[in-house]
Amino acid sequence: MSPDRVVLDIEEFKGLWESKQWKNHESMQIYIDNPFCVKKCNFCIFQSTVAPPSSDTYKRYYLDYLPSQLESFANIIRNSPVSAVYFGGGTASLMTHRIMRLIFDAIPGFQTIPVKYFETNPLSLDRTKMDLLIDNKFSYVSMGVQSLDRELCIQHNRIPISPKLLATKVGYLQENGVHVNCDLLAFMRTGNLVDLDDLEHDLKILEEVVKPQVIAIYPMYQRISFKFDKSGTQHYEGDEAEHNYNLISNLRKRLSLFCETSKMYRPASENIETLDRTALLANSGGDYFLSSLTPSELAVLNAYDSSAYPLHNAGQNVLAFGGYGQRMPYSYMGRDSYYLNVNFAWNSFYMLVA
Repeated sequence: MSPDRVVLDIEEFKGLWESKQWKNHESMQIYIDNPFCVKKCNFCIFQSTVAPPSSDTYKRYYLDYLPSQLESFANIIRNSPVSAVYFGGGTASLMTHRIMRLIFDAIPGFQTIPVKYFETNPLSLDRTKMDLLIDNKFSYVSMGVQSLDRELCIQHNRIPISPKLLATKVGYLQENGVHVNCDLLAFMRTGNLVDLDDLEHDLKILEEVVKPQVIAIYPMYQRISFKFDKSGTQHYEGDEAEHNYNLISNLRKRLSLFCETSKMYRPASENIETLDRTALLANSGGDYFLSSLTPSELAVLNAYDSSAYPLHNAGQNVLAFGGYGQRMPYSYMGRDSYYLNVNFAWNSFYMLVA
């Protein structure tokens, strides 16, 4: 079945998945959107909504809208080769313990899904929630740290976390078999090269105190000219290109130097410093992973990528659930169809974008 309209209702969208003929090498990956945050950080480009667990919006989303969506697609999930589930956001860890159990139980075959990911703000991840992740055999927890500089966090309207508390949470998960990543943002203070000193300071604290198995470094997107041309390629010219090249090439060099002296971390990519100018500019908004894991271990963790079009992995099949306000998660059917999940007045619609 192929779509003949740009906007589909839920039954029409289900029909696409019900008619899909799965090939031997294909699998389905499930994305669960968690669109709420306790505060809106100034650097965030993701369209989350501030809504605490006590709010009516939060309750309706997690007690009605999201479970109803999952129930509607339950047979499709049961009859599909599900390989991974990803809880993104927003802030997935803003779910209460009760809500986490409710949503886990609403996904058919949840216990047997081989790879499970969970994004968190570490401050909202308490021991009970960590135990739920451990008991449900989550593979990977990504912690949005962004900065360990208290002043810098407050400057960006983010609640800071102490390295000692972060280390306690990271250590507990890793000791119980869950791989942990900590995210850091580069160029938060001024958007200039001097900010790399802040980043190096945070990297040293993570290595000496926190010790996550993976560190992901992202440039703060507002500091670079982050855009795509019509082909889905990042393209820059003139002063814009020079600005991006200066920031990102020096970021790569600083990360490479850190890894040369680090006793724990190595670049996940061998070309972290040697990428040529054209390739670097085509990846200005890219992320950089430093890891203590083996390449094969890291490959397993990176097998699922829920990035929005056009960044996602080729041939990926993702069935996305949820969304609220301006957050409209993507569902992909290979390279053929990309759909925005639209929550319009608590009704689901699916908009074809490519």
